Amino acid sequence: MVLKGLLGLLAILAIIPALHAAEPPRSEVTLPLKDYLTLGDELPFYHLRLRGPMPLPRGCPRELRTVGDHLKKARLLRGLFRKEAATALGVSGETIENWESGKHVPRAYLRERIVCFLGYDPGDWTASTAPRDA
Repeated sequence: MVLKGLLGLLAILAIIPALHAAEPPRSEVTLPLKDYLTLGDELPFYHLRLRGPMPLPRGCPRELRTVGDHLKKARLLRGLFRKEAATALGVSGETIENWESGKHVPRAYLRERIVCFLGYDPGDWTASTAPRDA
């Protein structure tokens, strides 16, 4: 396979001076690439490994001001739907939606479950944002 590729490359290199000559190329000069090269022989393969921070999922809050923001970020990073996060916390999907939108804050008896779900204590449990009216 490699020998076939090298022969094809040598054939091309031998024809290049004829292509650049002052007189027009003769009709018998052709490039028989398909006879010598197969797909993949033209370039070597390069294995790339990209390194960098993973971008945040769409809709993920960048500033974590409320408990709902913390819950939304944790839920999106884990790839969970609201219903799945609600099942893990033992509440309804509408409750999760209200927390994430800032309409309500979680009740005191749910703090332990939320801390367990997040893996950390988000801090200010009383912060909420006003509903966004456009």
